[in-house]
Amino acid sequence: MASNAYAQQIAFRYYTQGDGLSNAVVTCLKQDKTGYILSCGEHGLYIYDGRRFLNLGPVQGLPEGGVVYDLASSQDQRIILRYLHQIYVSRKPLSLTDPPEGLRFDAVVPVYIELDNQQSGQLVPWHGGAAFIGNGRLWYLDLHSTSVRAKIVPLAPILGQPEPTALNTSALVADGQDIWFSRVDGRICRLSQRLTRCVGVKDDLPSVKWLSLIVAPNGHLIARSDLILADVEIGNNHVVTSALPFQSKAALVSWRRMVLNFTPSGELLTQSKDGLMILQTSGWKDLSNANGFPDTPISAVLFDQQKRLWLGSVGSGVLSAKGYGTWQSWDQRDGLTKGLVWQIARHRNGPLWVASDGGVSALMTGGQQLPPYNHFPDPSYAVVTDRFGRVWHSLGATGVTATDVLTGVSKYFHLPPVNQIVQGTDDRLWFITEGGVFVLTNTTALLSKPMPIAGLANRVVGAAMGADGSLWTLDPKHVVHRHNDGSLSTLEFHWPQTDFDPTVIAVQAPNVLWIGGAGGGLYRLTLSDERVATLTQFGSADIQSNSVVSLSIDKRGWVWVGTDRGVSVFNGMRWISITTDDGLISDDMDQNSILADDDGSIWLGTSHGLSHLLEPARLFRQDKLQPVITSVDIGESAYPGRAIPFSRQPLTLKFGILNAPSDTVIRFRYRLDGVDQAWAETSVGFARYPSLPPGHHRFTVIAYDPLKHQVSIPVSVVLRMRVPTWERWPFLVFYATVFIASLFGLLRVRIALLLKQQRQLQHEVERQTRQIRDAQAALFLQATQDGLTKLLTRAEIQRRIDDLIDVVDSNLDLTIGLLDIDHFKRINDAHGHLAGDEVLRELGRRLTAEMRSGEYAGRYGGEEILLALSSSSDNALERIHELELAAFRHVYTIGTYMIDVTCSIGVTQAREEDDWMSLIGRADRALYDAKRAGRNRIVVSTNTGC
Repeated sequence: MASNAYAQQIAFRYYTQGDGLSNAVVTCLKQDKTGYILSCGEHGLYIYDGRRFLNLGPVQGLPEGGVVYDLASSQDQRIILRYLHQIYVSRKPLSLTDPPEGLRFDAVVPVYIELDNQQSGQLVPWHGGAAFIGNGRLWYLDLHSTSVRAKIVPLAPILGQPEPTALNTSALVADGQDIWFSRVDGRICRLSQRLTRCVGVKDDLPSVKWLSLIVAPNGHLIARSDLILADVEIGNNHVVTSALPFQSKAALVSWRRMVLNFTPSGELLTQSKDGLMILQTSGWKDLSNANGFPDTPISAVLFDQQKRLWLGSVGSGVLSAKGYGTWQSWDQRDGLTKGLVWQIARHRNGPLWVASDGGVSALMTGGQQLPPYNHFPDPSYAVVTDRFGRVWHSLGATGVTATDVLTGVSKYFHLPPVNQIVQGTDDRLWFITEGGVFVLTNTTALLSKPMPIAGLANRVVGAAMGADGSLWTLDPKHVVHRHNDGSLSTLEFHWPQTDFDPTVIAVQAPNVLWIGGAGGGLYRLTLSDERVATLTQFGSADIQSNSVVSLSIDKRGWVWVGTDRGVSVFNGMRWISITTDDGLISDDMDQNSILADDDGSIWLGTSHGLSHLLEPARLFRQDKLQPVITSVDIGESAYPGRAIPFSRQPLTLKFGILNAPSDTVIRFRYRLDGVDQAWAETSVGFARYPSLPPGHHRFTVIAYDPLKHQVSIPVSVVLRMRVPTWERWPFLVFYATVFIASLFGLLRVRIALLLKQQRQLQHEVERQTRQIRDAQAALFLQATQDGLTKLLTRAEIQRRIDDLIDVVDSNLDLTIGLLDIDHFKRINDAHGHLAGDEVLRELGRRLTAEMRSGEYAGRYGGEEILLALSSSSDNALERIHELELAAFRHVYTIGTYMIDVTCSIGVTQAREEDDWMSLIGRADRALYDAKRAGRNRIVVSTNTGC
């Protein structure tokens, strides 16, 4: 079935208890110049800071709860609230620098003026104060009074007019310095400085109770009753009335106030029985639950400074419309065929054609007439139109069909599964299929069939037409350029990510390609002579996702990228991303589902329907982000804005953003000077510190939007906490005096103690001197004596041998023997390592007992002992044999074991040219010869003279 473009879906963000709105019945919605949204209802006044609603109450001088029927801002932006029996006025306006919870209200001097009904609770800013209805009469809230508080006076005398009697006023509106008001007898009157003039039955104005008045942009007065709308041309009192559609008496009873408002484009809005209705050039359009509106009655309408639509409801709280006036969206409820939306095509001067899993349908987007044949039920993934009035669309996985939408005549062409249809120059159509590329060169009479392109016979996933009529194709591994002469050239390059799966391609300029896909995001290829000169990757930081499914270049040269997380657009300078928070019907985009329309608007197909972005240029004309600090609390009390006594209570700060299109993506960076070393980050608009240190501290917060790549200017608040009483200068002087007196007394005691300590110190120095000497002796012994054998350490025996080598040429002989216990490992294995240690310890005792003057024994390492003798070679060899007998003649008794221990000794004599390394080397080789000869023997190194 075909769809009517005027039926569309509007997505709403609901604000209820979780957002601080404790009562879901809203009686009014306003915005002050700072950007705060003000909501009134059955539990008083709420102020919205872009993150949450703050309920003002007794702390601010207002009643605990109670219904606020209306609010207004005075000329100096003070807030005026209307309760049933009382009016309250804030002492100062809202500010970007002061938290709203710091507001204070005063009740106007009591005058018992009761509301006649909820409709008459209206407050109208006028003459620097406010006009309102009470007891059926017109009153003026005078904020210029010289008294401490404002006062309430009759309104008519302000304009120099006598006060009318028995007005029974039901509605009023300000028109400059004049006041329009309606009377229960059906007349509508204008009260001005010159005269009071009424419009009534004689002017063809029906005698009904007019419930709401508004001055239109063209200067006319618009009045509404329950079922009638009147347009009064001010000046000649020409009246045009019309019956209102979409109304019911039951709905009228549920409304808290009759709403009349104008959209930013000048269209009139008012309530219908199921929601709202809007007066367009074609007539009234009903906006109801079928369009996404709540089931509960609408009680207030507001267009904020960014032209966003806000609604107050009776039972559903406050609602903000996502993208109203900027976006249009359709789904199955509007007649769009079921399933995912794939390719989109515009019929010249005709409807939009949408291909989806449910078929191909025509969508009216203006004043066009639907063609006789406007729906084809077979699933389709690709669609284009030609200049002959035909619609070409893929037919499932079996080919394509061309249908004349006026006659219904169609022709089928068998092709491999079609991924895309590309419209070329000279009426040619290119079919991008799983089996290659096919072209139909003449679409005039459909006498020929699509022909395959040589060289492009394999699977092709996407293609794009260049401005010169050449075709760029994309397969999983190649980018191929088919020139107008039929020749092919393949770009030689490699993707930076090997798992990148390219699926879509777009041509921005003859030398600039954009390619997207799964696993790698988006790439921009700059070409030079059919070669890739530069390859630039854009990932999730730019386009929010690494999975690209759609690409399009519009007439401005902007790049539109569809992903599984919304849409991103690049205007050549920066990226902006769009999601459902902005009005997109779904973040899940489908393949080849972006269409840049002839009027500059953009159509976007998703898995949940179709969206239409009316004015893309507005995306880059956004206001600067305006963060605000909305509350500062020390413990349970609000920070008063001045220095406070020292406290260890926690510090809590709340902050928001006044003009962001979405409160769900905004993030904040904040820092408290003197406490935070670096910027902290949050998305909840809340910061808490265990306490505030004494002194002056500046808390600064910055808002940023990661989707729009916007960063706000910083906003800050200075916090001052006094130092504790015990740290102030009088107490410090007292502490110093007590300290000095105590110090003098202690000084006398100290002198006596010093004398005593001097004597003790002298004894202690003498004792410690002895200990140092003993420690030095112990250290020397530790450095020169092996701990286990009590022989010399390796370092000490080496030092002594080095000394002896230096004097070998002075007729002093030096003989060394390198002794190694035979089969020492067997002793460890058989009797344990402790037994081995005891053998080494006993060997040390035996050698030490046999040492003579000029003879040294030291532990060389493990079970090896180094002997040094300063005697002739003959005597030395005999002496080494004596030492061997002394050490190993008798068995070693280790516990209950009797161990027979032998050794092998390598002997050598020092030469004049020897150093430590050469001397030990010969002894070690002699020791090796002794072991190889069977152990338990002494072997002398050759050429030693021993």
